[in-house]
Amino acid sequence: MSFCKVLVLVDDSADLKNPARFLETLLDRVDLSTDLYVTEGVLDVLDHSAPDPLFGGKLGVDATSRLPGERPRHSFPSAGDFPAGPEIREALVQVSPHFSGYRVPPMKARHIPLLLNLIKDGSVSGRRLAEPLLDHPALKGFSLFVLCDEGVDLGDGSRVLWKGFNNVDPERDLVRRNGRVVVDATKKGPEDGHFRLWPDDIVMDPVVVESVRERARELNIEELLAGALEGA
Repeated sequence: MSFCKVLVLVDDSADLKNPARFLETLLDRVDLSTDLYVTEGVLDVLDHSAPDPLFGGKLGVDATSRLPGERPRHSFPSAGDFPAGPEIREALVQVSPHFSGYRVPPMKARHIPLLLNLIKDGSVSGRRLAEPLLDHPALKGFSLFVLCDEGVDLGDGSRVLWKGFNNVDPERDLVRRNGRVVVDATKKGPEDGHFRLWPDDIVMDPVVVESVRERARELNIEELLAGALEGA
């Protein structure tokens, strides 16, 4: 497990074979003020998000049920606190003109994330925008913000999660305050204090994609591969 960057612990009742339901369970049970453990250690050679090669931040998430004697979880925001679309758009304009899109996923959980597209032109960093996001009164109902690059389809959950795990160094890219978290999953550059080469996304040839789809149909595993193929 030495190369693992993120480790999530849940109860044995959590359905690991249903990614959407598992994510809802995680976001429903985790306390963002007490259940995130950031440390550092060795990383895989292919990890590009850490400031230094082979070594960087790691994250442990405890989404298990509380046992007697453990400190209780803090209160969670309620869905009634979430602003309407026009309010969100106006708030984002006030925070920064670099926000180009947003999405509130239709989930059943206490922590509903606000997904954001951020235009990275070398003049702004996600970390610099974290405090204004957390300070804006219209956005107080959101306890989790996830920043993605402008070209990322926020409706593609598989792609957003992939970016979240691949583009984040937990020590640098998580901003936490009073039980609320901003995750900067954008491509990093000098404005972020990142001076290593950042690789471009690999684009799969359409012929290869169709070949994989055909083979998946033959093996009756097309549904399992749907998320990966949609992002290809």
